[in-house]
Amino acid sequence: GGVNMVLYFSGTGNSYYIAKKIAELLGDQLVSIADLVRSRKYAIHVEKEETIGFVYPVHACAPPDLVTNFIKELTIENYNQNYMYSVYNCAGTPEYTSRIMKETCEKRGYELSGFYEVLMPGNYVTVKKHLPEEKARKYLQEADGRITTIVEEVRKRSKNYKKEKHSYLLSYVLHKLAV
Repeated sequence: GGVNMVLYFSGTGNSYYIAKKIAELLGDQLVSIADLVRSRKYAIHVEKEETIGFVYPVHACAPPDLVTNFIKELTIENYNQNYMYSVYNCAGTPEYTSRIMKETCEKRGYELSGFYEVLMPGNYVTVKKHLPEEKARKYLQEADGRITTIVEEVRKRSKNYKKEKHSYLLSYVLHKLAV
């Protein structure tokens, strides 16, 4: 059999940190979305029961364009309702991130089922410069605890989508989705 894939995109190092932990705990393969995009590789192959995870930061209340653009081009060979999940990290409000990811996947015929978030202080890589070491460690311990929980949920193939409340952001999001 093949290997489950954890596809990540990381700007500051936070998402890489999270994706690496998830991949290690699940014994999965860590794959950089940026590398796939650079080499124009938009097809991945899955076997039965294999899972696919997306790990990324939230940019301005939404997933990074690089991630959604990648999904718009993505062909998952041999896909058959494989469990797909999304893990984002942010220091602010995620707003419509899950919905955008869900609808972007649906347009390609893929079902995104698990939605998880990890709160990380601004920028993990430079965390020591801004926070006393004790506090930085506490943040990371909390993040690690959260990652352990996410891994348990992924093992259970949890489906946990919740519809968010309507707000003025909705029109902005739908505009972004329509582009």
